[in-house]
Amino acid sequence: MSTRLKNIVVNGKRTSMRLEGFFWDALDEICQIEDTTRDKLLSDLDLRITDNLTSAVRVFVAEYFRGAATDCGHERAGHGSGAALIGCGMEKSSYTSALVDIAA
Repeated sequence: MSTRLKNIVVNGKRTSMRLEGFFWDALDEICQIEDTTRDKLLSDLDLRITDNLTSAVRVFVAEYFRGAATDCGHERAGHGSGAALIGCGMEKSSYTSALVDIAA
């Protein structure tokens, strides 16, 4: 998965961050849901961590959506049928093909 470098402002300081497109998209979606800006969200997160902000963003995104997941949501997405990648946007990826090859 390729990464994208973007300029950000964290606690008033201009810097850059390299993340996979999925995480940039997820951050933008979270900001829309929470009615905040990316820079504000990243600044708030930066104040709560002691380690690498990029790693913290990945964990935050996973935890945010994990916390939002419900049994009803999983059922609507078709999860729990033994095909975990179905319904999560990876049906036609090379990763899915690699999994099929490994299982064979």
